This record gives sequence, structure tokens and C-alpha cells, in this order.
Amino acid sequence: MNRNLKQVLTYFDYFSYDPSFDEIHTFYPKKITKEELTEILKDLIKYKKIKTYSSSTVKNVYLEHYNNIFNIFCHLKFVIGNLRYYTLPQYSIVDKLKIKNQNEKCFKEIVRKVQIYLTLVSLLPNVRFMAITGSSAMIHTGPHGDLDLFVITSSGTLWLTRLLLVLLAKSMGIYGTHICLNLFFDSSHLFIHKKKRNSYVAHEILQMLPLVNKKNTFERFLYTNRWVHRLFPNSVRNTFAPKQTKTYHPEKTGYLENVLKYVQMKYIKKNKTGMYIVEGQIWLFRSDFEHSLRKANLLK
Repeated sequence: MNRNLKQVLTYFDYFSYDPSFDEIHTFYPKKITKEELTEILKDLIKYKKIKTYSSSTVKNVYLEHYNNIFNIFCHLKFVIGNLRYYTLPQYSIVDKLKIKNQNEKCFKEIVRKVQIYLTLVSLLPNVRFMAITGSSAMIHTGPHGDLDLFVITSSGTLWLTRLLLVLLAKSMGIYGTHICLNLFFDSSHLFIHKKKRNSYVAHEILQMLPLVNKKNTFERFLYTNRWVHRLFPNSVRNTFAPKQTKTYHPEKTGYLENVLKYVQMKYIKKNKTGMYIVEGQIWLFRSDFEHSLRKANLLK
């Protein structure tokens, strides 16, 4: 099998996920045209090196609101598309379709259960951007899964915003069951540090499903982290460039932020949650996939 293609399929197989054609193209580690990739896949299917199947699945999610609390039930939209997926030859297509249909159903159920929460969060002025990440972003959510959320806050409100979102989720009984608040960035600290610039994080960036985007925050985030295209040269490049070409300077952290950080850090450490916390960024995780992928020789 083509070594680069095997690398893509093996990575996704680690997460028990079958990629679509566009996903294979995006994460193919070398520059390649879609026509060239099509021919490679055709040959591999012909010689039974891989299998393929089609499935109607959720491609995107839109959370639309009009700043009217009475309309929060009305504006959730799933975009459905019929996609072709590819898997390794040892797997049953029947089983794969059964799992994919089940995961899609679970994903829709979870999103609908937290729709009110997501809409209320989107109305908060401190929330500049919110996206679904992880396996949920791939519509790969099992019966006991949850939504991993990535939130970018307005400058100087990182820990305040996290506290508000955690308290709201707890008050609605969905914290830790349907919602996982594991990634927060301050809008003045969008650049991912060198320690975290690897293929796993690049996957997470390119796979996320945006729900809320204010003041071109998502475009700024992608532009700031253009390094992902060095790892995946076929990924779609963000052509947006901020009008302000100079570095965004963070506001001085206020007294309240420092107090809230101190209090929340005590709880985070008490819960023995995996973490990577630097100025303006909070990374929390229950499973250290970067470590696991490195041990499996799947991280670059």
C-alpha cells in the first residue's frame, strides 16, 4: 500500500474512525492533487487493499440565533451529505455502517440536549468563538460520549469566562456528562506554542466544527496558526489576513482574573485532570492522546 496513504488510514484507525475522501486528501502528508489521490484509491480498492462504502451523515452544524432568548429552540440546523468512506480491508462494511449510523444518532441527540446551553453561551459577550472538537467534530460520538468544546474569550476574561461556562453547565446538569469544557484561549493569545505544534493538534484544528464566530476570531486563529499547512500541505489555507498586521498585544491581567485562576487551579489539580496551562491558554484532558500517539509512532 502507498506509504503515505497507509499513514493516514492508520492514524484514523487508531480512533476507530474511517475517513472520507476529503479527509484523506486534507491529511495526506505530501502535496497531491485530488485526481492523483483518486487513482491511488481506485487501484487499492481494485486489489482489495482497502474497502470503501457510502453513508449519509452530518457534515456540519449551525447554531443560529438572533439575540432573542425566546428563539433559542428554533435555530439548530444539521447539514446532511452523502459521503464515501475508506477503511482497512480487515473490517466488515456492514459493521462499519452500523457503527457510523449509531454514532450519528448519538451526536444529534447530544447536540439537541445541550442546544439551550450552547445558545446561552453564544449570547455571552465574552465568548468570541466556540467550536466542537475531538471525536464529536468527526460525528464519531458513542452512546456515552459528550461534546468537547473549544472556546476563545475576549481579551483578559479567560478564567472568568471559563467559570461562567462551568457553572452554567453544572446548573443545567450537563457538565461532565454531555459537555466537556477542555480548551480555552484568550483572544490575545491565539498562537499555539511550539510544544503543542504537532500532527495531533493540527488534526484537531482542521477538524473542528465552529458554532459561534464573532469579529472574525476563527479567521484570526487560523491565520495565526498557519504552521498546520506545513504538516498537511493539502489542507485548505485561510486567506484571511487581519487588517492589523502587528501582533495583538494582550491586556494586562486584572486582579479578578488572577483570583479566579488561583481558585480554579485548585479544583483542577484536585480532580487530577491532565493539563497544559500557559499564559492565555487552558488545555485540559482526561486522556493524553499526544502521549499515546507518540508511543504508537503516529505523531509527528
